[in-house]
Amino acid sequence: VRLALGAGAVLFVLTFFHPYDVVALVGTIAATPFLFALLGQGTLRRDLTLSAMALAAWLPALLYNYWLFTRNPAMRAWDLQNIMITPTPLGLLICLGVGLPLALLSLLALRRMGRPALVLLVWLVVILVCIQLPVRFQRRMIGGVQFPLAGLAAAGLFLVVLPWVLRVFPRPQARVPVALALGLLMVPLQVSTPFYVCNAEWQRVRRVKYPAWLPAPLRASLRYLAKAPGPETVVLSSYDTGNYVPHYSGK
Repeated sequence: VRLALGAGAVLFVLTFFHPYDVVALVGTIAATPFLFALLGQGTLRRDLTLSAMALAAWLPALLYNYWLFTRNPAMRAWDLQNIMITPTPLGLLICLGVGLPLALLSLLALRRMGRPALVLLVWLVVILVCIQLPVRFQRRMIGGVQFPLAGLAAAGLFLVVLPWVLRVFPRPQARVPVALALGLLMVPLQVSTPFYVCNAEWQRVRRVKYPAWLPAPLRASLRYLAKAPGPETVVLSSYDTGNYVPHYSGK
């Protein structure tokens, strides 16, 4: 009970800093008891009761944020403009990197995984479902995906890959080159993610597209604001241009 209430308290605090990240965590807490019961690692009624207690402790933060995002005009306007579409399938696969195939391998050891690893499995699935939902902040809900992905990748490595190496190569002398080969295989796969991101950004720069390049009228307006008196001046700007105002004008 203490752990359930503690989890709810953590969600409560997190909602005031990263409300979008809470969505997947709430889904994880609600769905995990069913996987526990399916694999015979818990009592459905007991685990659902604990999940309900955690979510009940978190509920006031949800209600306050709902009120804030519907009644406060500034927050409402920001929310309506905060459109982040689902990543492309290829971009998502590259983003998840080598951790994804290793995480999928962990499914072969599903019944040997403990409850913490099963929580990570549900968490990863819930994230991948959430970023497909028809809401404005789709992509924001992928925040934190590296944690379940890394845990499941470790489970796949230690519960599936390494036992296979030990079984197929019983001689210790043969295991060293196999381990080195696996490492050399994973390194370029892991490096593909930052390479993909860097390459995509450079393509945007070469196409002279916003926001890598700013339109000349916008630059002229920002230069005018920089020369205008009054450092405490309040500037009315659009969602797209607001980040540039303090940087270029000091206002």
